[in-house]
Amino acid sequence: MSLPTGTVTFFFSDIEGSTRLIQQLGERYPDVLLAHHTVLRQALAEHGGNELRTEGDSFFIVFGSALDACSGAAAAQQALQSHAWPEGGRVQVRIGLHTGEATLVGNEYLGLDVHRAARVASAAHGGQVLVSETTRALVDHVLPSSLTLKDLGLHRLKDLARPERLYQLNIDGLPGEFPALRTLEATPNNLPTQMTSFIGRDDQVREGRELLSRARLLTLTGPGGTGKTRLSLQIAADVMDQFPDGVYFVPLAAVQDPELVPSAIAQALVGLSRVELRGGAYDSVRAHAGEASALLTQTGDTLGAIGPSHMVAAVNRMTGRDSDAASLYERTLARYRSLSDGAGVAGELMNLGYVRLHQGRRADARGLFRDAVGRFAVLHDEVSQEFMVAAFAAVAADAGDASRAAQLYGAARKLLAASGVTLDPDDQYELDRYSAKARKQLGDAAYARALAQGEALSLVDALRLAQTI
Repeated sequence: MSLPTGTVTFFFSDIEGSTRLIQQLGERYPDVLLAHHTVLRQALAEHGGNELRTEGDSFFIVFGSALDACSGAAAAQQALQSHAWPEGGRVQVRIGLHTGEATLVGNEYLGLDVHRAARVASAAHGGQVLVSETTRALVDHVLPSSLTLKDLGLHRLKDLARPERLYQLNIDGLPGEFPALRTLEATPNNLPTQMTSFIGRDDQVREGRELLSRARLLTLTGPGGTGKTRLSLQIAADVMDQFPDGVYFVPLAAVQDPELVPSAIAQALVGLSRVELRGGAYDSVRAHAGEASALLTQTGDTLGAIGPSHMVAAVNRMTGRDSDAASLYERTLARYRSLSDGAGVAGELMNLGYVRLHQGRRADARGLFRDAVGRFAVLHDEVSQEFMVAAFAAVAADAGDASRAAQLYGAARKLLAASGVTLDPDDQYELDRYSAKARKQLGDAAYARALAQGEALSLVDALRLAQTI
């Protein structure tokens, strides 16, 4: 067999739920597996596929052409879909394609692109074909009309340092809707992105996964610097699909007091909640922040418990649950007051002011904002005062004073950008909500002129204008 060299396209596939099929079919499974092999081999060979390895229900194929690989994958799925499977024995195959270069040694390809192709396939669902960015670039404008590509966005794949933009190969006549991809984002997690690929130590990973499947606690021991943390992260990434409620990394190297371990766990959950809030996973924020709050409350960490409560309040504020948000902000405000935390008090006054504005209590919101900006001024916190300019803009927009609202938004936008600030999701929500209101009142042209006028204001001038609201 003469194998292609240079730039090639790797094809990986396996049967989704093969263990379940074995249990359901019993002694009939070998016949079903043989039929699967026959269908795949015929479809792929007809499109120039070179079979490299078959292990159980998985195939590793190489194509000299990315277009042939896509056509072969489509033909395989069509043939599998139309095959007459026995009752309870329908085979659903997941396929991944990736184009790259690898060293050919004998009849084996070696290189990172082989691993990447395998990881692309592992992210798919039965009946789905996933394509990497490099493969897409080669076929996007030459695919037949029966095949199209759907952009699924960037995804972190197990054991790969950089995210991969993935595409779904849509095939006429076959289903095109599938659940979320089986990537690191699919399961709640805070696993850090690894800057290097994990190659080797397969036996240790396999043993760790097997031990973890029958024990609640797995301890890795060894001298410092031997890679225990890296190994544990790899095992965690590999078993994520077995823990749908989440997989979390809690660094404890700096924790000397055993009583602080629960607080460290809770802080990891809070950090994950912040990521989920930015991604709009509101139910997950409530769940994880609630767990963190309960854990911190049990340990008596009053200050630490404020963080998760604030996350839940932000979700409530962004989803129309204003009464619930107000209750939480009032509670965290009281905690900050009891701790004499001036910055915390001022921040919660601002947050509570936005909720009051949602509730139609504009005068209360204005009073809370004025109290907050005064406290930030005492603290010489200019960045927070810049946020307050946007808060007063919201009051103006709510009152129908669209021109002043736009000027204040222009000032806030310019000042915050100069300070290098990235808005949190709840702050961005308020800015989008009320700036859109002002734009609608003024019209696009007048709104743009007012924004430009505001951009010329200094912080002092912007605050002076805000106090006239």
